[in-house]
Amino acid sequence: MTNQTVANFQTLPVEIVYQILDHTSGLTMISSMTNTLTALNLWANGIGGIGVQHLAGGLKHNTTLKTLNFAGNKVGDVGAQHLGDALQHKTALTTLNLEHNEIGDVGARHLADALQHNTTLTTLNLANNRIGHVGAQHLADGLQHNTDDYRESTAARAASMVRSSSVRPR
Repeated sequence: MTNQTVANFQTLPVEIVYQILDHTSGLTMISSMTNTLTALNLWANGIGGIGVQHLAGGLKHNTTLKTLNFAGNKVGDVGAQHLGDALQHKTALTTLNLEHNEIGDVGARHLADALQHNTTLTTLNLANNRIGHVGAQHLADGLQHNTDDYRESTAARAASMVRSSSVRPR
């Protein structure tokens, strides 16, 4: 088993909690965690587009965070755009959970654009969002153009996820 550091509001160092509460930039917060944090759990914290923008700014420069659980927030299409932008940079992130985040077809398109270039992300959970057939097609297209050596298995997993999620016709 690998040595992994997991954080949420209950386990974050006090200095970082103060930075969050003081609306310190995401870059400052994540940069201060650069050498220690490998997993961050921000499940159900009501974080919306602006909060995601700050977090995404920090993700662009972080080299150790591998897992981000952002389930149950209010990312929406605007937040998905910020995350998509961050994912186009060289990040260490391998697992991103965006379940229950009000992401629609537009947000799926932003994430799909990122998937065309990102070669580190291996798990993306988009279950229980507002992604319809158009958004699912964007995601499938993004994965098809991914340059990752494992794109075929990733695309198969994504197709399976889309089939088992709550994708509704629009």
